[in-house]
Order: sequence, then structure tokens, then C-alpha cells
Amino acid sequence: MHDDYSKRKGSHLSQVLANIRSPLLSLYALIRKSPPVWNILNKTGKSLYKKNQPNLDDLQQSILDKLILNGIAFTNLDELFPGQDILSDILRAAEKEKVNPELSKDKPFLDYSLGRGSEIDVSNPLIRASISPRVLQIVNSYLNHFSKLIYFELAQTNLTVDAVNPMGSQRWHRDPSLNGLCKMFIYLSDVDLNSGPFTYVNESHSKGKLKRVLPQKQFGRHGCYPPDGAVEKLVSEEKFKVCKGKKGTVIFCDTTGLHKGGLSLNKSRIMYTSTYMPEGEIFKKNYTYPLDFSKKIATHDIVSRYAIADV
Repeated sequence: MHDDYSKRKGSHLSQVLANIRSPLLSLYALIRKSPPVWNILNKTGKSLYKKNQPNLDDLQQSILDKLILNGIAFTNLDELFPGQDILSDILRAAEKEKVNPELSKDKPFLDYSLGRGSEIDVSNPLIRASISPRVLQIVNSYLNHFSKLIYFELAQTNLTVDAVNPMGSQRWHRDPSLNGLCKMFIYLSDVDLNSGPFTYVNESHSKGKLKRVLPQKQFGRHGCYPPDGAVEKLVSEEKFKVCKGKKGTVIFCDTTGLHKGGLSLNKSRIMYTSTYMPEGEIFKKNYTYPLDFSKKIATHDIVSRYAIADV
């Protein structure tokens, strides 16, 4: 039986200390996200965004509109990168990365090939997708900042024996963030109901009508793992979006909204994740850099350089 971090309470002493710390940390988060402080912390990202306003094409604008409305939007690699056959390059890159998968300590249902702490390689087609100006223009327009790529992950689900008791991110939850975030998921395998599809509650995101239903804790400094059954009790089923799709499906999503996934019953799901936040967030980049990194990104677009700059 694995320890489920999403239900972990800790010792009596740790709970007492948490109750003492929580008001202080909540105050810290509230002050940090207040407009005067937030604007200072995000001065560079906001300034660059204003000076480099993206001219979105019809597809990008449609994705942005759906993101703002529902917190989630869909496309595929062929639409997003027309005429480039980027899916073939990404699948080959993913196969190379899968040579030495690592089991997550907190998520035994996932094997990571690229995970937090990985070295960033801008020649890797996976990373190239993460820092593509076309992708970042959508993300930055949603966040109203030049954003930072916080981490990237390539993970394959392990089949779940106990489908009745999901654990961790297989359960409904909200991710922590002070003022919203955006993720891009790319399915690298066909995903159906039995392979752990990403599932979302429409309009539960930071800009949505349902943002106050089972909200984050400490004003966004912590996410939220509601009790089992709470979401189904409070949210109409018509708001649930089960994200089935072919390999090459791309999902843009604000994961401060209620979501879950990875409960694979008879077929694994392979998915690549890119996570973006404004520079003023409390979460910092979680990857390492090669020695000649500045030289390797010197010719990249400004929006890409900013997203991964070693500062």
C-alpha cells in the first residue's frame, strides 16, 4: 500500500505547527499577490509583454478565447505547427528519453523519463515545442506576462490495480499558484477512457465562474485536494471535460482549475507536460542548464529566451 501524499496529514505535532504557520503563510501569499507587490515582482515580464504584443492568428486566438472562458482548450500538433510534421520528431525524441525511466516516489503510477531537475536541451524537439514562440504567444496572452517555463515532464502511466481508490493527482485537485498558471500537455499515445485521460472542470480556473468552489489554500500558495466525492456533489456533471484524444493532441489548461488524470486501467498514457508561470510566482524553475547554455539560446526569439533564461 503506497503512502498517498494527497491525503497525508502528518503527526499531531506537524499538524499543530502547520496550523500556526498557515495564517502567516496565507498573509505572505496575500501580500505577494496584491497588485502593488505583484506589479513590482513582475515588472520585467509585464514590460516585455507590452513591448512585444503578439499578433495571434485565428487558431491561437481561438485557443486563447477558450482558455479564458473555460480554462482549457484543445488543438493538435499538425494544426499548431502546420507543415512541419513535428509529431514524428517529438515521438522519436520521447523514445530516446524513455530508455531509463524513473519511478516517482510520490506518484508510483507514473514513470518519468524527463522530470523535474532534468537538464534543459534546446535541441530536443520536446523542449523546442515548450519554448516555441507560437506556444508562448498563447500562454503569455493568457497570463498577460512574458512567462517562465517552470518545468517540463515526460511521463508514462503504470496500469492501476485499484481503480476504486485513486491516489495523488489521480484525484480531483487544484494546483498551487498565486495568480494563475498555464500548462501545455501533449499526448504521445492514443488516450481513451481506460488510459487515464486528463479530466477537467470547465470554468473552475482562476478566471472562471467556479473558481471559488473548493478553492486553493493560503490564497494560492497551496493547491487543494478536496475530499473524495466533494466535486461530484458540488459541480454539475455537464462541467466535466474528459480529454480523450489521439497522439499529437495538445491541451492548453489553467490547472488552478479542478482536474485529475493518470488512472490507467488497461492501457498506458504517455504525456509531455510544460508548465508556465509569471516570474513573480513563488515557484522557481526546476531544471538545470548546460555550461554553454547562453550561447545555445543566443539566436532564439526574445520570448523563448526569456522563458528559459538562467536568471
